[in-house]
Amino acid sequence: MRKLLVGLAAAAVLASAAMGQAEKGERSEPSANRPKLPSVQETLDSPMPEAAFQDVALEQVMEWLADYVDTNVWVRWQVLEQSGVERDKPISIRVRDLPLRQVLWIILTEAGGPEVKLGYATTENLLIISTWSNLNEELITKVYEARDLV
Repeated sequence: MRKLLVGLAAAAVLASAAMGQAEKGERSEPSANRPKLPSVQETLDSPMPEAAFQDVALEQVMEWLADYVDTNVWVRWQVLEQSGVERDKPISIRVRDLPLRQVLWIILTEAGGPEVKLGYATTENLLIISTWSNLNEELITKVYEARDLV
């Protein structure tokens, strides 16, 4: 019991010290010490020496993709499953010397087959996988004034 009380007291002291530093505005800047990672777009444009899958479940291929691009990959599984694309859909491809963008297109074409068109959208550090129709629902239309150009 005494060890537990000593441990709790030590934790309280450490917590108050940390809170005191935060109140003083003393913070480390992690981005200053870390090198900037390439964006998802830059990674998708990079060539892949080889990508080979033989009857690998789509979910495992997406996990490999997340590890390979070293970023967040959000697969909208509910949308895919409603469209008939299951997580365990077997993927079989073997390609060489293609940009990751084309490899991803081949994987999505293999997963969707002729019935379902799959696609992806990107932000700085997020790759979203879904159906084309689902991704197009988020399309933002912008109107620009162009009279002065005419």
